[in-house]
Amino acid sequence: MPEDITAGVEAIEQEAERILEHGKSQASEIRARAREQASRLLNSELPLQDVQKECDEIVRKAREEADAETERSRKEASQITVVARKKLTQVARHLVEVVIGAEPT
Repeated sequence: MPEDITAGVEAIEQEAERILEHGKSQASEIRARAREQASRLLNSELPLQDVQKECDEIVRKAREEADAETERSRKEASQITVVARKKLTQVARHLVEVVIGAEPT
């Protein structure tokens, strides 16, 4: 009877050892696949290229908007300058007319 128990324990130990080895083997395979996938992801330039393209597009649009706003501001400033010169000319004429006693035009 003790021999049956010893044989049973040895069989259980052998089965446990086999299961342990199988588990280690599967774990190694899983780690290898994970490393392989991580390597592919790290070496993959597509997502980074997509992000870079999107960043470049955002910068391009921002530059276009900034250039358009700058041009609008230049035109507006130019128009203000023209109007200011006209008003200055009118004020100067009026002052000359007042000084010389001429009738305002």
